[in-house]
Amino acid sequence: MTFSGGRALRFFKWFKIHKTIFQINKYLISGLVSSIFEYGVFNLILFSYPFSVTAAHSVSMFTGFLTSFFLNKYWSFQSNGNPFKELLQTAGLFSVNLAFSNAVMFVLTGLLLIPVLISKILVMGLIAGWNFVIFKKWIYR
Repeated sequence: MTFSGGRALRFFKWFKIHKTIFQINKYLISGLVSSIFEYGVFNLILFSYPFSVTAAHSVSMFTGFLTSFFLNKYWSFQSNGNPFKELLQTAGLFSVNLAFSNAVMFVLTGLLLIPVLISKILVMGLIAGWNFVIFKKWIYR
């Protein structure tokens, strides 16, 4: 049985596509775990302490950030890169995510009057989408 160049190329394309799909699934599982943790902390703070929505959102995002960093670095993307550099890059992305999401939370809850818990889920979904691309192409390459 011979293995022609065309077959080898098709196999490697198939493998790369399936490896990416597997990685996306791991990212989604990591994201789900981080999101459940973040959402739980958000609810705990919002309903147990006299914090504003912005403060509860910020603290919960930070806990989600830490959970997400460790799961993505060591499991989803299995990065061997410098952990300090990747943490700094991820922290930079977190800062952009935090500023953007606080602004969006304000618009959704304050101006559009969308319930706060629904707004939180919408914002988390937006961030998850662009973070995968940034993690894969820039941070954990």
